[in-house]
Parts: sequence; structure tokens; C-alpha cells
Amino acid sequence: EAEDLHGGELFPLSAVLEQRPAASSYRAAGDVFCLELDAHTVREVARGSVELQAFAARRLRRLLEQSNATLQARLGEAASAELSMTTTLERLLGRSPVACTPQTPVGEVLATMSRERIGCMVVADEDRRPLGILTERDVVDRAARGRLADTGIPVSALMTEGVIALPEAASAGEAVLCMVRHGIRHVVVTREGRFAGVVSQRALFAVQRLSFFRLPSRIAAAQDDAGLAAAARDSGQLARHLLAQGVVAESLTALVSELNDRLVRRALTLVSASAPPPALPWAWLALGSEGRAEQTIATDQDNGLLFVPPPELSDAALAATRERFVAWAERVNALLDACGFPLCRGGIMASNPQWCLAAPEWRARFGDWLRNPQPEALLHASVFFDLRAVGGSVDLADPLLAWLGTEAPTRAAFLHQLARNALQTR
Repeated sequence: EAEDLHGGELFPLSAVLEQRPAASSYRAAGDVFCLELDAHTVREVARGSVELQAFAARRLRRLLEQSNATLQARLGEAASAELSMTTTLERLLGRSPVACTPQTPVGEVLATMSRERIGCMVVADEDRRPLGILTERDVVDRAARGRLADTGIPVSALMTEGVIALPEAASAGEAVLCMVRHGIRHVVVTREGRFAGVVSQRALFAVQRLSFFRLPSRIAAAQDDAGLAAAARDSGQLARHLLAQGVVAESLTALVSELNDRLVRRALTLVSASAPPPALPWAWLALGSEGRAEQTIATDQDNGLLFVPPPELSDAALAATRERFVAWAERVNALLDACGFPLCRGGIMASNPQWCLAAPEWRARFGDWLRNPQPEALLHASVFFDLRAVGGSVDLADPLLAWLGTEAPTRAAFLHQLARNALQTR
């Protein structure tokens, strides 16, 4: 993209400071007076000049803003005339809310649902605060189990309690994420805590043609590596579409991470079907940005494996078990690579024997980092301490996290070095 430079500008400043070739061409549009400076001199001045550092930071920020605007404009052209995922739920409420009291007979509720052509009935108290919900799926399920024989019973006896609700100011993207996470088709919308309406998957289809709701099903239904890779490509396309619509980072990364978790779990299932891991309890660990559920569109793999061997296992048997887990993890890492998650250049993957450890080994490794906060230990801590189990027996990671949460605050030297690192990063 063309950019006009004016008096007082430096070019190519970022290339000089980073000691790399210039990525842009510069052409004078008329008579120009320029000063040619030696690159080494500019770098020397920059190291000691707060003013020049601030100038460079401002220019970088402006370039990033221009790049982001250009990216959104380009992607927005291909995003069609759909509603934005930033659209508030208030705008998606197309009718007056229909609710009933807990004492309303089931027969009356079903008649109302049929007459109003609605897929669910929200049950609310006298202050219109939602208490439960009865959906078409609930009706079919209850009927199949013979629980609808008496339509005179109150709806409170059949409703699903614990309504999942969002305020009307929440975005369509938040509603989609809520549905995907909880496996539901309706989200109750509230206004100051009171029932205001319901947003369904059907309403959100108008917001996004590449369906959030079909993607989890496509991932779960993938029968081979090619099928999973195709679903992963659709996931990336969806994320880019959301970026074009200007979805805020928190919502975007949460959705991307949710879909990526499902891709990882399906990859584990597919690999295990053809080459099962050792018959021991294990957990696949997500680390770093994946562990924090902050993954972006372009991300490499950061993962590990925790397994629980029998207490009586000898050192030789433990080594053999690890070797089998590593071979299995190599296939998982390769499949994830085929799905668009590049292999970690630093080797932080479950297929690396360093990060394929028994539960006591993980605790010992973490304890060593806490006791000896050297630069490498701090670097590892910033990646590994955000671990999250996403596959296998996920509760196996709970004792390790609980121990870490208790032990880390007692290590003053570790916390001090961690704080110093943070303060040195401007």
C-alpha cells in the first residue's frame, strides 16, 4: 500500500534498527531534500536516545494500525453482506418474549409453543427472572422416556434448570461461543436480569453462513486425516472472516481456541484408533497460548504429555513406556501439523521425551524451575505453567496445577526474576 512521507520522517527506520533489508521502495514525488545517515550511527543513537525510541514506537504503532485497517478492508470485501458477529443480541431479538410460570401445565406450554411456532419455552418467576427452559429436544427426549404421559403436571417438573443466559448487550459472537461450549441451541437473553427473549442457532445462521455449529460436528465426524485437515481449514477461514468483521481479540481467540481444542481431541482419537498409546492413564497438555485459550489464527504447537505409571514400575520399564508414548505422540503431532498447526521449532511437543513425563517427573521439573530461576527456567515457566489438559484423562493435571498454585507463591526469588523480566519488556 502506498504511503506518503512528510518532513521529519525517517526511512527505512524499522529495517535499519532491525538490521534487515528494506521491504518497501521509496520514490520522490517532486523535489525532495534528504539527509543520508549511516545505519550504524542511527542504531547507536537509538540505543541512547529516549526521544528516537519513542519516535520509532509511534511510527510502528501507526504502521500497525494502517496494516490492520487494510487487512480488515480486504477481508471485509469477501465477507459478503452478512450481519457482523459484533451485532448485539438486542438487535437479533425479532419478537416479543414468550415465557411461562413454573406452575403452568405442560399441555398448555406445548400448545403455546405450537401456536407461537417457537422452539423453546422459558420458565420465569413473577419478576421475569429465568429459572429454566423447555426445548423441542427436551420434549422429544421426555416423550421417549414416557415422562409426557401426564400433560397436566407443571412445567417445572420437566424443564432444564440452570438457564444459560447472556445480557442483551452481549454480541452474536459471544452467543455462538456459548452455544458451542455448552452444546446448546438456544441462549436466553436478559435485560437487567429479566427475561428479554431467546436467540437460537437459526437466528445466528443469518449472521454467519460458515456455521459455527456445523464446524464442531464436522470435526467430530472426521474419519481420517484428510477429513480433519479439511475441517481445520474451514476453522481458519471462519476465524479470518471474524477478523474481517472486527471481532474483538478476546472473543476471537476464545472461539479459535475452542475449535482448536476439538481438533486436537479428534486428532488424538483418530491416531489412537490405528495406533493406541500404552494402556495407562494419560492427559494431553496444551501449553502457552493454547493453555491460556488465547490462540490466534497462525500458531504453532506447544504441547506435552502427562502419564501415570504403576508405582512398582522399574526405571527400565518406565523408559520403555515413555518411548511408546513418544512414538504415539509423534503421529499426533504430525497430524496436527497437517491440520495447520506447525511443529514447534523449539521442540516443545509431546513427541519430545523431555516433555513426555510421568506425573512425579512433571512436579520435579517444575520444582527445579521454581528453586533455580535461571533465564531458561523462566522461559520454560512462561510456557509450561499455563498448562491445560485438553485430551485423555483431563483430571490428571489437577493435582499438578493445585501443587503449582500453592508452591509458586512461596518462591520469592522466582517471583522476583519473573517480575524483572516483565518490567524489562516495554
